[in-house]
Amino acid sequence: ASPPEDADTLMRWSILYARREEPEQAARIVARLIASPHTPSDVLQRAGEHLLQEGYASHAIPPLESARQRAASAAPESLYAALSEAYRQSGQPQMALDVLADGLERHPAAVTLLKQSARLHMQNGKTALALDYLEAVVTHRPEDLEARHLMLEIHYQRGELAAAYRHARWLETYLGEHLSRTTTREQARLLAATLAAELLDFSTSTALLEAACGDAAPCRENVEDVPVLALKAELALQTGEEVSAARLTEQALRLAPDSPRVLALQARLLARQGTASEGRALFEKARGLLSARASAVERRAIAQAALELDDLAAAESLLRPLAENPQRSPWGGMLYLETLVRQADEAFLAADLEMAAPVPKALPQRIREVAQSLRQCFESQKLPLPAAFEGWERRARWLSGEAGMDDFIAACSDETLTPEEMASCLLAARRLPETLPVEQLAAAGRRAPDSALVWLHLSLGMERCGELDAALRAAERSLALSTRASWRWHAGAWFLRARLHYRQGALLSAYEAIRQALALREDEPAWQRLAFLVALGREDAPGVVRHAEALRASGALSPQDACHLGRAYRQMGDPQTARRILQETVRRAPEFSEAWRLLAETEAALGAWGEAARCAERALQSRPEDTAALRLRVRAALHLGDGRAARSRALSLTKSLPSDAEAWFLLAQAWELLSRPGEALAAARKALSLHENPPPDWHLRYVNLLAAQEGAPAALESLLPLLAVFPQETRFRLLAVQFALEAGREEEALSLAQSALQDEALPLADSDRALLHMLAGRILRSSGNLDQAVYHLTEASRLTPQDAGIWMELGRAYEKRRDMHRAVQAYERACALSPENPEPYHLAGEAYKTLKDYPRAERAIRHAAALSPTNVQLQRLLASLTALNIVHG
Repeated sequence: ASPPEDADTLMRWSILYARREEPEQAARIVARLIASPHTPSDVLQRAGEHLLQEGYASHAIPPLESARQRAASAAPESLYAALSEAYRQSGQPQMALDVLADGLERHPAAVTLLKQSARLHMQNGKTALALDYLEAVVTHRPEDLEARHLMLEIHYQRGELAAAYRHARWLETYLGEHLSRTTTREQARLLAATLAAELLDFSTSTALLEAACGDAAPCRENVEDVPVLALKAELALQTGEEVSAARLTEQALRLAPDSPRVLALQARLLARQGTASEGRALFEKARGLLSARASAVERRAIAQAALELDDLAAAESLLRPLAENPQRSPWGGMLYLETLVRQADEAFLAADLEMAAPVPKALPQRIREVAQSLRQCFESQKLPLPAAFEGWERRARWLSGEAGMDDFIAACSDETLTPEEMASCLLAARRLPETLPVEQLAAAGRRAPDSALVWLHLSLGMERCGELDAALRAAERSLALSTRASWRWHAGAWFLRARLHYRQGALLSAYEAIRQALALREDEPAWQRLAFLVALGREDAPGVVRHAEALRASGALSPQDACHLGRAYRQMGDPQTARRILQETVRRAPEFSEAWRLLAETEAALGAWGEAARCAERALQSRPEDTAALRLRVRAALHLGDGRAARSRALSLTKSLPSDAEAWFLLAQAWELLSRPGEALAAARKALSLHENPPPDWHLRYVNLLAAQEGAPAALESLLPLLAVFPQETRFRLLAVQFALEAGREEEALSLAQSALQDEALPLADSDRALLHMLAGRILRSSGNLDQAVYHLTEASRLTPQDAGIWMELGRAYEKRRDMHRAVQAYERACALSPENPEPYHLAGEAYKTLKDYPRAERAIRHAAALSPTNVQLQRLLASLTALNIVHG
């Protein structure tokens, strides 16, 4: 049967159908209610609210809209709230907002409508409008906890931690007064502690945590959870309580072994305990577990671990998003400022120590911007400036160039500065054009007597002032204070010490210091270069090679360095490698004349005079005034027998160096090669006149040229005075004897030969002594002193028994003494030593003929005639001996 038309009854039927999950049937009954003009608005409202409660928001909209229309200006607050919720649940947020706006026009103090509007705006991302509505709520109802929670949530989401902190403190205070034993109050207190820490109010945060732990007996499970344990451990580390922090971190690790924040805490503890490698592994694990949507707190916690491990690049990467909006985490912003300042400090210090760490040009400007942004963040939120911020801001001002010399002078006497701040002050002062006074540097050292970093900066400052001894003492003090070789700047202190020793000329001490520095950091090209220069100064060829090869491996070997490397390889007796190095250098720098010249010298040392000439010419193309290359080119031409090139280049050399004796001597050799003895003699005479102490070879060439041009007598007269100047020069003695013989002065020649033979101090070789004996024997034979002649010639044959000429001279002496048998023996020995020479056979044949041994005489002469078939005298002698043999046969 059809239900009656009573409005209340129809409403109940609609509720019944809705509860029986028959929304269509319920909608038809509601439609009948709407169609009746006599249905009261409150009945339609109740019907719509019941449909909304059962989850049929779209079916609830028609009765609620109809109720609003019938109620007109008298529509209650609850009607607008229900209709707005129906629109929201049916996916029409804008209609819901319109309904709420209409309702607030009629009920401006309706807290429910204000909160609903705030929620809708929150869902739409319009948090500013949501905050406006919630401010209106707390204005009308200050103790509205839901509104306070919503405002806290919005401010936290917006990164406005100061505002969120104020609401958290209000909730904690209000709940403490009215609901002191509830979990909600403890949650508010813990949130306030977290926010206080992020706002750098560590003492308040610690107090709130202690209060929470003391008052939370009924709700202990909400206190000792991982975030709270992590926060307590972070605060303990902030105050230096490592033992407490380790205990809390251990508890947190048991609850959440893969929490990035907790792993970062453990990494920090390991870094402080000196096990940086294990800490680094945990840090990398924590960083790998960090999600792309990680909270600001997690990023800040892991960045702190990076700072403890001195990984400033990782810390900067983690903190950069927080610095873009410091209100999200003032603590993170402060850490970002610290990271940038430390990066600048380390980059500038590394540059002063010539380490490969370029300073980004925009870094000082970035530091200034971050410091200004942080100050604005604190001031805009009416937060007190943390004490630490003032220190970092001061260092930022120093590094950005805003401070003058007066500021640094005052800072050096400031007893409140920490050693790190003092080090930063000294570093920034070195960047000014003027120099920090020495007395201020000394004052800074008295302020931080135990800081290795400060003393390192003092050493650099003293070096800039030119006080090298004081700088060296400061560097040694820094090394004495840095007992750990793992300290990052320990190697830098050794390098600075080496540089100071090098500047003072103490190459051995510099070598020892740079060796220590490179043992710690061998990948620094500038340090390898200093070691290279020290090795050059010490003429340590192996050291030059070792450090130059390191420079070449790092791509820092300049063409000039390569030239030094080539020289070092040549000094070590490896010209092949020197050639390869220099060939590579001229390929890379074809206009570098010194490399071409050194390559020419190397080719000359290897005997490749053609290549030496080509390389010398290439060096002269790049640098025509290079006299060393010009000199080498002349030598190459002389070795190649190219007289014209030698003369041309030697003339150019004498024009460039008119007072250079060697240039004139080379010109003399060139003229001699061109068979121009007159010009050669003039050039040699010029060379001798320019040289203070000409070497023996020059005198030898000059007297030979003189002998060729003016004869042996003139050469002898020029040579005789040299015998007293060079008493140990055997070549002069031999040449004097020969010139005396050529000049016909046999007695003088004999005297010279005998004096040379009797001079025990004269370093005569056996061949030279034999030659003198032979010359003396020849002269004595000619003068008829045959016994003495035989003696000298016998000595000569004993000294050089393989010389056929001596045996022939001995034979002649015996023959002249009428000792024909010994003469024949000497000639036979000469024949055996020189079987291709007809002369000893001729002499032997004549001796046999004298002995009337015609068969042997014929054989000897026949052999001589066979060796010299055009000799008519031999042919006639052979014919006569043949006839004699026939007659006496």
